[in-house]
Amino acid sequence: MIKTSSQSNITLSFLKTYVIPALLLFVIPSCSLWFFNHVQSSYDQQGLVSIERSIQQDSSMSKQEKADALEFFRSMPISQMLASSDPKFDRLRGGMSSDLQFNYKIFRWMILLSLISVISGIAVFLIAGLSVLCSLRSQTVQYYSLSVSWRLLRIFATVQVLIQGCLAVALSFWMTAFWAEVYYIKLIIIAAVLAMTAAFAVIAAIFKKIDDRFEVEGVVIEQGTNSQLWKDLEQICSKVGTTAPDQIVAGIDNNFFVTEHPITVNEKLYKGRTLFVSLSLLRVLHGSEADAVMAHEMAHFSGNDTLYSKKISPLLNRYEIYLTALHEGGGISKPVFYFMLCFRSLFEISLRKLGRQRELRADRIAAETISPHALAQSLLKISAYSDYRMQVEELLFSADQKLTTVDIPNRVQDGFPDFATAFVQDSQYLEGKTVHPFDSHPPMEQRLDKLGIQFTQDDVLSLLQEQADRRWYQHLDRAEEIEAQQWAAFEEQFKQIHEHVLAYRYLPETEEEQQIVLKYFPGVAFEKKKNGTLAIDYEKITYSDWKTPLRFDEIKDCTGKKSTLGHPQLRFDCTRKELGKRILRLDIFQAGQDAVVNALNEYYSRHLAMIEYRTKNVSDGKAD
Repeated sequence: MIKTSSQSNITLSFLKTYVIPALLLFVIPSCSLWFFNHVQSSYDQQGLVSIERSIQQDSSMSKQEKADALEFFRSMPISQMLASSDPKFDRLRGGMSSDLQFNYKIFRWMILLSLISVISGIAVFLIAGLSVLCSLRSQTVQYYSLSVSWRLLRIFATVQVLIQGCLAVALSFWMTAFWAEVYYIKLIIIAAVLAMTAAFAVIAAIFKKIDDRFEVEGVVIEQGTNSQLWKDLEQICSKVGTTAPDQIVAGIDNNFFVTEHPITVNEKLYKGRTLFVSLSLLRVLHGSEADAVMAHEMAHFSGNDTLYSKKISPLLNRYEIYLTALHEGGGISKPVFYFMLCFRSLFEISLRKLGRQRELRADRIAAETISPHALAQSLLKISAYSDYRMQVEELLFSADQKLTTVDIPNRVQDGFPDFATAFVQDSQYLEGKTVHPFDSHPPMEQRLDKLGIQFTQDDVLSLLQEQADRRWYQHLDRAEEIEAQQWAAFEEQFKQIHEHVLAYRYLPETEEEQQIVLKYFPGVAFEKKKNGTLAIDYEKITYSDWKTPLRFDEIKDCTGKKSTLGHPQLRFDCTRKELGKRILRLDIFQAGQDAVVNALNEYYSRHLAMIEYRTKNVSDGKAD
């Protein structure tokens, strides 16, 4: 099979982004292996020269004894003699200083650790790579491959961080000591701190508790209520060959999904199988289209897709936590991070491939159970309405004025006909993906092709503009009331978040804008342990030890450092020379330096966000 240019580019991009950085794992151990072998050989050579000189100058030895002694010491490097337990080398060890023997021990250990690091890296690379290939076979194999690989990689990464930390500290001393005959305490301390920081980060990540709560916005519909709704669903489950879910959650998110993860709805935990249905989407679906959607979702239960998602999800969460720890561990753990990230990316390819297979299988079962046309129509409608709702929300969120009303459902309903025309003319529906919290769905074109369905643009436009019978929506008791309550809560939260974001956009220039900024950035004050105050508001810093306040727009740079007496302080470099350099000592405030630094960071970050937003708007022609 000939690869296309696009496939080649993707492969090359993957190599550059993930594989090549993963090879950084071998930099420190490879350098250490070469360096300590080189140092050990140099010591061996110098030692041999010294021994040869001593033998030649020993007048008590005969010519033959000297020849035998020289042959003995030339037959094996001194480092190997010292490492041997053979009693014949005891005399050599006895005549050598303890410091020199200690140095040789260090060389041996560093060479051994380097070899362990390199060889284990190659071995794990091969084993994990084989696991990724095996994981493509089935969901069962994928789970066990990921489970075994995760445990292996976690142990490997922890050991690598510890080994490479030791090697880095050893190199920080011996490289300068050997080549320059001097050592730098600061360099050794820096290497040691980096090593300990990395080690602490990865070990702490192993024991970190995972917050795997899955919160869902909606109303729970338990079995025994909404009898017609459950009756319809049970009929579909019977056709698909699975049991009904334990509960249904009705909400307004623009998707349908199933899960076996424990979910939290309105602070109450629900376990077992859950089906989420979108009231806003059920409004626009014919009964047969909704039947096809439900059959598709129930097919995920029958194929144990949700069961394996439940098993795999905790492993992926732990992997992500561990990756974060490696990334934040500093320079020593970064090479290990790239190595682990490479395999996480390879497993993602496996997860996505099987995820697409699951979706296509569920599509096939839904098509066989209901009809291919009903499923295809539902996919197009869900994609179109989801896309337009997202556009409406993004447009509202981009507004630079406080939102008094949001009214998303009516905006979507009123504007959808015009959107549908553009949606069809641009063939956007062929690229669309269904929104889903767990799996990456295949592109619409691929799904329609697998169903054997082809639509003309007129077909799609007619489909999107027709009125649905809303059978499933009508079978849900109090559907309109539940949906209205959900939208009211969502829109109130939407307005609050938007208002908070406005506080980061405004200069402010008007009294109304100032009120919004002051609502979220009211200004704070910190009393010194002795006389004096530090006040921070949205535009400036006022400090009793300074002659004038310092505006945020007058700050060119801010750095944290210690004074000559060791006191923590911030130094502000200003945009104008007459302002000079402002120094703020941090350990003299009653609230503590963390509170002061956090406040400064919060208020100055607001200023920087405002500048960035206004600059972008000017460049986009949205502001004067």
